[in-house]
Amino acid sequence: MDSVNPSPPPPSRQAMYLEFALVCALSWMPFFYSGLGDYLGWRKPSSSPADEVYSVFSALAFSALPIFLIWRNGEPFRKLGFKPFELRDAIVAVVLFLAAIALVLIYRPIEHALVSQPGAVTSYRVHHGFPLPVESFIFLVSAFREEIFCRAYLCLRLRDFGLNRTRTAILSALVFASYHIYEGWAALPVMFFFGLIFAGVFLNYRSLWPLVVAHACYNLLLRFT
Repeated sequence: MDSVNPSPPPPSRQAMYLEFALVCALSWMPFFYSGLGDYLGWRKPSSSPADEVYSVFSALAFSALPIFLIWRNGEPFRKLGFKPFELRDAIVAVVLFLAAIALVLIYRPIEHALVSQPGAVTSYRVHHGFPLPVESFIFLVSAFREEIFCRAYLCLRLRDFGLNRTRTAILSALVFASYHIYEGWAALPVMFFFGLIFAGVFLNYRSLWPLVVAHACYNLLLRFT
């Protein structure tokens, strides 16, 4: 009789809590700390392209962690939104991209009104003048890192822990906004609503690729503004 390898048992609640703490510690805390340091002046922006290359490899490594843990648990990758890219994904990506632009344009007058207040907005932005294809790849990797953690993994585990969709989306958006503390506190509201929209789409649509594409295109647009 041929033996059949049974599926691994689902992780226990305690194991999921420990996994969640590990992923948050490695995928959120270092980036929040560095962003806070940039904002408060604890550290100065690097002028070395080598540091930008390192950030790309570290982003890929941190992105791989939740993917590996989901695979190790025997959970299907579709829970993280890994599905074949379809035409409707492209449509959703375009809608999200336009919604992000509209949100920024609506909020920009408020942000400009706050510029005169100390610490409201910072001008820090890493830019080393890479060729457009290289910068596009950097933006894509950065978008993937934030989407795989802030949307896919966080939303997955918070729902597993029993939170409803509204609370899950709010917590996901708060974490996403914290990634952008280096832009100044005046930028945080628009980043929160940006994250809220993206989290809502993921929770209802369950596909990661439209979020990554829209996010990367939005970041690329900032290159020309």
